[in-house]
Amino acid sequence: MKGHLITCLSTEELHKFEMQRYVGVGPFYPSSSNSKRQVSARLRILWDVIADLKRVQPGDICFLHAEGLIFGPYVFKTGFRESQSLPEILRSINLSLELWWENLDEFNNLNIQEYGYVAAIDRPKGCNSDGVDLMNLFLRQSLGIFNGIPPRFMYGDTKKIVKPLLFHEIPQLLEIVKFNGDWSIISGVAYPINSLSHISLNLSDHDGHLFCEKLLEAWFMENMTTTGSQYKEIVNLIGEFSYYANSIYTYYTNFLDVIAYNIPQDKILQRCEKCRNVIRSFADDIRIIELKRDRLFDELQTVYQVEDYMKWARDVLNPAGKVTGYIVASAFNKEYKNYVKNNKDISLLQYILRKGALYLQQV
Repeated sequence: MKGHLITCLSTEELHKFEMQRYVGVGPFYPSSSNSKRQVSARLRILWDVIADLKRVQPGDICFLHAEGLIFGPYVFKTGFRESQSLPEILRSINLSLELWWENLDEFNNLNIQEYGYVAAIDRPKGCNSDGVDLMNLFLRQSLGIFNGIPPRFMYGDTKKIVKPLLFHEIPQLLEIVKFNGDWSIISGVAYPINSLSHISLNLSDHDGHLFCEKLLEAWFMENMTTTGSQYKEIVNLIGEFSYYANSIYTYYTNFLDVIAYNIPQDKILQRCEKCRNVIRSFADDIRIIELKRDRLFDELQTVYQVEDYMKWARDVLNPAGKVTGYIVASAFNKEYKNYVKNNKDISLLQYILRKGALYLQQV
């Protein structure tokens, strides 16, 4: 079971979602006055959002945030799909830097009336439709209970809409919104999702290496679920996991790219007998995955980065648990290869991209 916290721009928008049983996320696009560097930055933001959306699966739980209030819980009936009303230049199959740059004038005349990406949701009985103060979340964060939600979330964050929840944060949010535990669904009209298209991860314009790590992140989110076409390849390399997420907030301003772990049944949602806080030492086998688009020759700086993330994972998820780190890049220099020979806690995975087909192999 995975959880997500989604920002809406207004309570009016949120109530529209609740009544019509869907959640919509809009695309981001540049203007014709942008430089190529600015266009590239906007495209990275969009691929960042798509990577988040590809993480969402039917049966996941979500909470909605609007104007300082948290609403929910809701249950996803579908993953996110792509609206057919989305202009051709913004469709996921066309999200390449060169295509955007060649057709920059089109962005001046865009008028997007509907959301670009849509997922159908259900509303369980006991879903809080009045909302609760978001500050309840940050009060618990100050006690060390919430770890994955960045503090800037309280100010609204239009660039990063869908946040993953760590497993132990889900019951805390259920408690904050005073959910009574009744998961039976209130009847209502569902958004007609079947006519929409799947968000396409199109790498046909790429050969050799990717222009940003977010494409690689989206590929992982697509293929870490059993419906992914290369799911077995990931399982063979890093294992099979019941929980996975991307862009997890750690500390300061650092976001680890991908995390995966399993949860032993005998340790799910235990509480401390004295303080009643959720005991977080439940993760069984934690994998931290850092993604890089290029060849690595940075004097092991990425190793030190991954080691910091691994320390964070032990502190938050299980101080005594096994944590393994992975670094994914297009190639590695000898310094990296020599390092991993003597360090079994970190492995190197090379991605190979040929004519739009991406594969992973152990180094």
